[in-house]
Amino acid sequence: MIGIRHLDRGGAFRSAGAALAAAVCLASTAAAPAGPAKPDPAPAPPVTDARVRAAVTKAIAFLYAGQADDGRFGNPHSKEYPGGGEALAALALLRAGQDPRDERLQRTLRYLDSVQPEQTYTRSLRAMVYSLLTGDARRRKLAEDVAWLLKHQQPSGGWGYGPESAMTRIAPRWTDASNTQFALLALREASDAGVPVAGQAWREALLFWRGFQNDDGGWGYQPGGGRRPPQRPGSHGSMTAAGVASYFVLADKTPSRGGGANGLRFAEPIDKGLRWLSSHYEVRRVPKYIWMPQPSQLTYYLFCLARVGDAAGAGKIGGHDYAADIAGALCARQRADGSWSGSIVDTSLALLGLQKVGAPVVIAQRRTGDRRPHRPRAAAHVARWLARALRTPAAWRDLGADEKLNPLRCPLLYLDLGADADGAKALTEDLAKFVGAGGTCLIQADGPADAGKLADRWGELLPDHRRRDLPADHPVYTLRFALEAAKRPAMIGVGDRSRTKVLILADDAAAAWNAGRFTDAADLFRLAGNCVLYAGQGRLPAGRLAPARPPGKPPPIRRSIRVARLKHAGGWDAHPGALKRLARTLAHSLSGELAEAPPTDAGERIDPSITVIWMTGDGPPKLTDRQKANLRRYLQDGGTLLIAPAGDDAAFRKAATGLLADLLGAERVGTSRPDSPLITGRFAGGIGADLTGRDAPSLRGGAVGGRIAAVLGSDALAADAAAPGARGRRARGLALNVILYAATHGQVPPVVSPRP
Repeated sequence: MIGIRHLDRGGAFRSAGAALAAAVCLASTAAAPAGPAKPDPAPAPPVTDARVRAAVTKAIAFLYAGQADDGRFGNPHSKEYPGGGEALAALALLRAGQDPRDERLQRTLRYLDSVQPEQTYTRSLRAMVYSLLTGDARRRKLAEDVAWLLKHQQPSGGWGYGPESAMTRIAPRWTDASNTQFALLALREASDAGVPVAGQAWREALLFWRGFQNDDGGWGYQPGGGRRPPQRPGSHGSMTAAGVASYFVLADKTPSRGGGANGLRFAEPIDKGLRWLSSHYEVRRVPKYIWMPQPSQLTYYLFCLARVGDAAGAGKIGGHDYAADIAGALCARQRADGSWSGSIVDTSLALLGLQKVGAPVVIAQRRTGDRRPHRPRAAAHVARWLARALRTPAAWRDLGADEKLNPLRCPLLYLDLGADADGAKALTEDLAKFVGAGGTCLIQADGPADAGKLADRWGELLPDHRRRDLPADHPVYTLRFALEAAKRPAMIGVGDRSRTKVLILADDAAAAWNAGRFTDAADLFRLAGNCVLYAGQGRLPAGRLAPARPPGKPPPIRRSIRVARLKHAGGWDAHPGALKRLARTLAHSLSGELAEAPPTDAGERIDPSITVIWMTGDGPPKLTDRQKANLRRYLQDGGTLLIAPAGDDAAFRKAATGLLADLLGAERVGTSRPDSPLITGRFAGGIGADLTGRDAPSLRGGAVGGRIAAVLGSDALAADAAAPGARGRRARGLALNVILYAATHGQVPPVVSPRP
């Protein structure tokens, strides 16, 4: 919070706290009107990911609507802080994913290039903007802002308003928690972008924060020690959150192996600050702030609190879902025009806060036992690097040893077992369940020998999977970010025939991740980014506030449908989890049981009670004439063959297409029409899934007696059906359309009734 002079009724000057760190020096400075206190508003209802996205869209529109032709954003503090509002708005827009090449943003960037601010807030915010941009000119500007900030760091280790501030003229050595918080944020972002920051600056900043943490664990606005009494020294929410978040910055920028107490350097002051925030948790007001509270101060506090949760990888603060609470509180206060308080400053801060709490959790780091990992910031830095690389919000989670993770919420679980004498003991059945539900495990081992032991343990947990050294063309080396061949660490994979479920690092990558070496170890961060995307089937998971509840107990089963896998030499057992996921979906949606019969090789007559034969593979299927004859007879007797490719394998598809011609006759095999019941779901009373639209699947197949009897699914149908997320749901919809069509013969009343 900023000290700005106000003229009171008697004509004397007094100092008052403006909000938003004076909104980053720019918040409203009007005192709250006198009168009876208003009752507390009702608690905000739960907010959804869709509502947050809508709020972000409206906020972006409001910011652009307030932009002048020369790129400026009008606000009451433009004269005192030239460029401050523009830097804050540009930062919020860039963090929200706006393209820096957009002419509207370009106008603001050109204006920022033209000013020479002498205020800490403005220099800090502009440096954060420049850290997200490319080009030599902006790189030089970023270096200039860093040099300015380092020059104006006070002997106490903190920062004040800057040389042009009226407060600095009154108190040349003035420092406060809010200016210091933003200066540290700027230096951290500049360092991440590759601009060097001397270690002395971090060490002096540590002395500043350490010097005035209160006995209760919180922080106030200004430290004591000068000739003047400190302003607002009592612990309150916004400055305590600023202190905790700043300590995380210092832990990130001054890492040490072993990490000090409980595995994290500076763990004691961080834990004390987190306990204060937990004990005084609040999102409707700034806790313990009693100095002329104003609405804009709440926006600043929520921004700071969101930073704490993000830095800590926390699921909850004080037992509360802070992300949902902050999002709900902010959305409830957004005006119809998309703004908060009609202010560029408040709206920008709210937008930054919403981006933090709504970000998808891209990687979760799980503790083993009661201690933090010995390299506790690895996952945090992976998420931050990926957010910069993709220009989109990304978060991480720090999980306790017994805390469960839903792969729909975060498909990649990271374990650092490099310091454990017997890391294999940490691999338990619940991890196998996580993998079985569609998750992926990334594990740091303590060298090649330990990696082999971990792979053996996974073989016990997943007996139907196999291990192999990852080949040079594996997607984790190539999927989105290319790695130099010489810098690809050795890894062991454990998976089924077409997908790796467990990734074990034999070489040490976690040390570079933990130290945040974005520049000199860029290839290792590219590897981590590829692992995140590989776990998510090529995309990031849904936002943190998107629904991701695992299904509860299914309703009573009304009818059973038997399915059997077809054995052949081309990898018939690929993706064993696909049928299990299909069974869960059918049980919950239509009260039906998908009963898996023993696999058949079709060497003998196929049991006619089997409704569907499931055929998959990662290589060309080779069937004997006898097997083909039994399959043909099975189809003629009313059975259905569903061919579900395990991946985009041209050889498999060619062989499967030839098999369809052998079984049905080439003249009877064709491509599905858009109105096929397998795509529209319009059969047996309309119990199928509607898959029409731009991404409607293209199927090959043929009929027997007017009934679709054999279907070749779209690319990677088996892999997709076993996967979480939207892609998996669509694949399961297609597979179940075929199965339900077969069970109902596509025309009679449904034998599996919808739930009442």
